[in-house]
Amino acid sequence: MTSAPSYSVRPGRPDEAKVLRAIEWAAAGSFAQLGMPEIAAGEPTDPAVLVEAAQEGRLQVVQDRQGFAVGFALFQRLDGLAHLREMDVDPAHRGRRLGAALLEAGLAWARAAQLPAMTLITFADVPWNAPYYAKLGFAPVDLAGLGPEHRAEWQRQADAGLPMQRRIVMRRDLD
Repeated sequence: MTSAPSYSVRPGRPDEAKVLRAIEWAAAGSFAQLGMPEIAAGEPTDPAVLVEAAQEGRLQVVQDRQGFAVGFALFQRLDGLAHLREMDVDPAHRGRRLGAALLEAGLAWARAAQLPAMTLITFADVPWNAPYYAKLGFAPVDLAGLGPEHRAEWQRQADAGLPMQRRIVMRRDLD
């Protein structure tokens, strides 16, 4: 179990889908302040996706001292690589390196699965997106250099209405 002061990271449980969606909804609200109300109003991750990820060990949750979930990270495999599909921290708990702790748990999952790298798709110009991930060792890569599952994920996000002209793919090789 990874921990930050007063917090710990643990595997997510299938029964947490509802609370994790509420965290995602709250975290998305920050996009409204950037003039992106459509992101703030977007539908959170399908509960079935969260349940399946929990059952497969691809969901990590950060909890506070009382055991309440305050953030989560959802991982998947794409083209033989680990992929961070979603990561959210309740705005009331930001600034405590909880995202970094969640990411470290995901990197440990990827290493245990002997995956060579982790990828993600994020906003290039949102401070808590690409600039944040760059500080954590991720670098931009060309989508064309990745496989069909990454291109399908890109298309899934486009179909969900995300402004893809503002998004980039990033990768971190695992050591």
